[in-house]
Amino acid sequence: MPEVRTLNDYERGWVSGLVDGEGSISVVWGKGKRKLRPHISPCIRMTLTNSCRPLLEEAQKVLGVGTIHEKKSKRRTTSNRKQCWTYQNADQTTLTQVLPQLRLIVKEEIKSLAIELIRAKAPYRWNGTGMDIETRNKIIGLAQEICRLNSGKEVNIQ
Repeated sequence: MPEVRTLNDYERGWVSGLVDGEGSISVVWGKGKRKLRPHISPCIRMTLTNSCRPLLEEAQKVLGVGTIHEKKSKRRTTSNRKQCWTYQNADQTTLTQVLPQLRLIVKEEIKSLAIELIRAKAPYRWNGTGMDIETRNKIIGLAQEICRLNSGKEVNIQ
């Protein structure tokens, strides 16, 4: 697993500004089916999208984790749209190290809920094996609240 750097004050402010202005902290719903019981396993993902790949490469270098890929856009049908790139980090272990270092303004509540979700889910396998119903409901409630804050709409997952 890649090691997350401890950010200095300048880096912390720079990355925080990128996440607050150009990024998102969102929920990815991993769904699977098992014979006895289906499971829904929400995970947190931090994403930055920009048309300047070197900017995202610098963020990746500063953080020491994450991947960058070309963003495929359905809207980019004409030549006047710039190519966009996306930096992503969905590794739950490294996110527990990165997110607490950020000083967000707009997305602070989402960040706090994301950290709480990751920590509640940490003792269990990625698919929630062995998780009691109370913990499962807490995790799904946190995920629903993050989705609501991001979209402004209620999300109902059973």
